Amino acid sequence: MGWQTALIVRGLLSQPPTITGTFRTLLDFSAEQLAEVGIDDKALDPMRSNFERAYKSFAGWLDAELECLDSGPDQPASRITVDQSRAIERTRTPEQQAAYKLAGERRAEVVNAIVAAWIDPALRAGRRGDLVVDGMIVDLAGPSPEFTRQENRRRAAAYPGANYRRDARHRLDSEGNKIAKKRGWGIEVTAVTSVGPVGNLHSVPPLFTGLSIHKPTSGSLEGLDEAVRFHRKAGFDTRSKAANARRPLLVADMGYLKKGWGGGVANRERIRGDLPLSGALDFAGLASRRPDRCEPEERPRPDANRRKLLLSGRGRTLQRSAHDSTPAHHPRQGRVGGP
Repeated sequence: MGWQTALIVRGLLSQPPTITGTFRTLLDFSAEQLAEVGIDDKALDPMRSNFERAYKSFAGWLDAELECLDSGPDQPASRITVDQSRAIERTRTPEQQAAYKLAGERRAEVVNAIVAAWIDPALRAGRRGDLVVDGMIVDLAGPSPEFTRQENRRRAAAYPGANYRRDARHRLDSEGNKIAKKRGWGIEVTAVTSVGPVGNLHSVPPLFTGLSIHKPTSGSLEGLDEAVRFHRKAGFDTRSKAANARRPLLVADMGYLKKGWGGGVANRERIRGDLPLSGALDFAGLASRRPDRCEPEERPRPDANRRKLLLSGRGRTLQRSAHDSTPAHHPRQGRVGGP
């Protein structure tokens, strides 16, 4: 409890959440604050007098405590070549692979439990179930030639991340190549946010209600599915249960639409449910429209005029009413995603 409290305090103070910094913050607690987290102030005197030795002990204890959440404990926390990293992955036994996968699932559970615990249950009242999804990149290391060089290419010390690059749209160098506006080594956090109804978005506090942590992409459909799944698991799915209630709005930017509904992925495989986008598809009302009696090669492609893509700010919205009597041939009012 003392370590978690010190970590939260550093977050509130906008200080880096490093192990060293968290340990120093814990040692700076007053006697009354330490008593609140169940620590005797006098018990920390030896640690304050010999910080280096105490820190090594603390870091070792923390590694042991968090190993159950580590999806790659066999990967060294240092910059090694990509070939070395992949060689470590190839030597994993089936038992290790299953254990590391379970650790990654535990980490997602813990992260989303923390997110849900910060939200007052009273804030859930009055919501209609509308969501906004977006991904944000968190840098774990700055840009380096080691990450992009083909020979002896390296990964950063934070092995769960990946190298990424975002190019500027209209900026070119002297040779006509695109100039990177942002690059480095990082992770992406896909988050779903509850919002109020159209025209009164801020009537509901715009809070993250589900997260997924993964490698940087231009819009992860799998991350979206996991974030929506935890959103619903935590009890934030407040849409109406009435039979004639409208489907909630799911607002996404073009990164998701090119890979998903707008780009044709949400046809046979996605709608049938073979791919793991079941949570988000069901939320948007697409999963229930799969033609189960058709074989994959016989299933007709969705008519583009029956997709309902509504422009909402800079993003686009997908919606299907539970009982939509609008003629299917209408180019703007047709139903979404299926024959």
